[in-house]
Amino acid sequence: MNKYKYKVSVIMPVYGVKDYIELSVESICIQEFRDFELILVDDESPDNSISLAEHILSDYGNVKYKVISQKNKGLPGARNAGIKAAEGKYICYIDSDDIVTPDFLLSLYNACETYKVQASFTEYEIVKLKNRKGSNDTERGIKILSNEELLYKNMMRSVRIHLCAMMISHDFIIENGLYFNESLRFGEEVDYTWRMFPLLKKVCYIQSPKYKYLVRQESLMTSQKAERVVRLLNNMHIVIKALHSKGLLCDEKLIWVEDKIYFEKIHAFGQHSKYCSFKSLLESTGYKNRLTKLYDFPDKRIALLSRIGYSNKHLLWIFFKLV
Repeated sequence: MNKYKYKVSVIMPVYGVKDYIELSVESICIQEFRDFELILVDDESPDNSISLAEHILSDYGNVKYKVISQKNKGLPGARNAGIKAAEGKYICYIDSDDIVTPDFLLSLYNACETYKVQASFTEYEIVKLKNRKGSNDTERGIKILSNEELLYKNMMRSVRIHLCAMMISHDFIIENGLYFNESLRFGEEVDYTWRMFPLLKKVCYIQSPKYKYLVRQESLMTSQKAERVVRLLNNMHIVIKALHSKGLLCDEKLIWVEDKIYFEKIHAFGQHSKYCSFKSLLESTGYKNRLTKLYDFPDKRIALLSRIGYSNKHLLWIFFKLV
């Protein structure tokens, strides 16, 4: 007897997305793959996002779904509620302002089943409001990435990996206690992926942008406070240290993981902050020691910017504004 009721559970946290959720839910309703459930987690949304989602679902009438309502816990808490309610063999986390192509679930499911992997992912495309559906999907085949390849490519960002563009074995999640850190209100996906990826033996990489990631001005990523960034960086220090102690980051090519994460987060913060805030963040996080460790980083651009930032914080901020 099958222990799961569905082949896939799609978990969608919902909070303040009335202007975006209808198109997102519609993209799930028109999936070529049909054996799935949609779990809408109402994280005490202040608007009518849930009713708009249910209206779209009623129009299609062929999607099995359920709504979970809870006190506001943020994205990590909403996803955890979804995991606990999931009845699918595999789990996907899809954000309520993003869009997936009609073959998104089918491609990920077939990859997991065909290649017997615990997770698969597609590329993602960054889109804006004027063109949320993005470019036409171009098939470029599938690659199998070993654990070593996955970790190195994730650190180098040489492959576009986004947690929401993944499908993950439900058993794998439960067996490894892969719940989201609810103390984080920023960067919870960085924490989650770096706890998960070292445990994966191999993954399927579908080289097509089947997930359309919407960047909007009021999104969490573009409106962060320095203390949330500091909390994430402190958390990642603990996570990376634990991985090293367990021998899960023993490859010499991965010695830069923690400092590369630091660089990425100060870069993102610098892009959307004033210089005084950026300067304060650097000085409160021991930036000189961090940047020094990146002087020999394989990506020469990052190595150069680290040297520049060591001696001139303002110039580094200007560069971050430009790129």
